[in-house]
Amino acid sequence: MADFMTRQQIESKILDLTTRYDVAGLKKLQEELKAEQKKLDAWFDRYLEMFDKDMDPENGDTAIWQLYRKKFRQYGDLDDALITLKHFGKKVSPNAFV
Repeated sequence: MADFMTRQQIESKILDLTTRYDVAGLKKLQEELKAEQKKLDAWFDRYLEMFDKDMDPENGDTAIWQLYRKKFRQYGDLDDALITLKHFGKKVSPNAFV
């Protein structure tokens, strides 16, 4: 998500779009976040395929684990942002964000 937007930037954008009752903007942001989440899904698939055998749960202080945790936090931030967007979107347009 560092390449995309930070959590704070996403939350600020959600609040801005909500206060302006910009349903189209919220929908567009939702699609962007979902697309970014799909990219991370694909990244996890490839990463685990490549490094699964090297990811020793007993030694979680390796570069492989550090990158995995970083991307996992990014995924969590995206998921949280999508939940927040859906919540605020329902306040603006109850039927548009099911």
